[in-house]
Amino acid sequence: MADFLAFDTSNYTTSAAALKDGTLYSERRLLPVEHGERGLRQSDAVFLHTKALHEITEALMSRCGGLDLCAVGYSDRPRSVEGSYMPCFLVGCSAARTVASVAGVPAYAFSHQEGHIAAGIESCGSADAFDGEFLFFHVSGGTTEVLRAKRKKGGFDARIVCATADISIGQLIDRTGVMLGMGFPAGSELEEAAKAFSGRIHACFNIKPVLKNGALNLSGFENKVKTACEIGIPKEETAFAALRFAGDALVAAREYAVSICGKLPMLFAGGVIRNEYIKSRLEEDGCFFASPEFSSDNAAGTVCLTRDRFLNG
Repeated sequence: MADFLAFDTSNYTTSAAALKDGTLYSERRLLPVEHGERGLRQSDAVFLHTKALHEITEALMSRCGGLDLCAVGYSDRPRSVEGSYMPCFLVGCSAARTVASVAGVPAYAFSHQEGHIAAGIESCGSADAFDGEFLFFHVSGGTTEVLRAKRKKGGFDARIVCATADISIGQLIDRTGVMLGMGFPAGSELEEAAKAFSGRIHACFNIKPVLKNGALNLSGFENKVKTACEIGIPKEETAFAALRFAGDALVAAREYAVSICGKLPMLFAGGVIRNEYIKSRLEEDGCFFASPEFSSDNAAGTVCLTRDRFLNG
């Protein structure tokens, strides 16, 4: 059978994936962020990806063995729109094009977001539901968008229906966690803290997401977290309030998208969707979720797109 390899070097994750004899193999590593910091400069991300990519690739090859390569894929930009660019993707791009040149096989470029869509479809357990139009919810550390999407030759056509106008839900979660003394990214630690809370939420958290004409505004809650820290509200309560607010925002975004597009199959992916509480707020008929393993940034979707581009032209 045909074998394929792909790389994705997003702002916070180095990843590589392979399809060997139809079996998917994936390796990923989070880039280290110093305690108290809320992210990485692009120059630092490029440096850390360069250090990590060969180790990730070696680990991948040790798992799947040699590859009879037919094509190599890579993410070269965040989204499939004009002007979408981040330097960190140059690391995976350079590696993929070098490997493809040496192996004498084609190299295919995709957006990072297309990789998320493909990983979600491949891992949700109901790929047939996405043969036509669908709504895709990309909820990650840097992005909160609802897209009206459809497969096309070599990728996806996608149009934004709803998106954040200020910070993403992932940024809100991470910034909340950092203010509470947690590491970055803070999603897992914030979720564990929230599980320990029960009772009434303090009145300072009585705030709803603002959604107008498809634009979500979330940064107001960040100010509430600062107030909570100043007046000594327990971190478990603040953590739960943050996740409740995030869930409210996604429910509002879903309702808006359905009002605009009608009832379509809905696919959720991105690191935030790994959160059990947020996922529970969204579960209903017609909603599908990327598996936890492939919700966060990874090259799995990109290698599936590479296979499809090679086989279907």
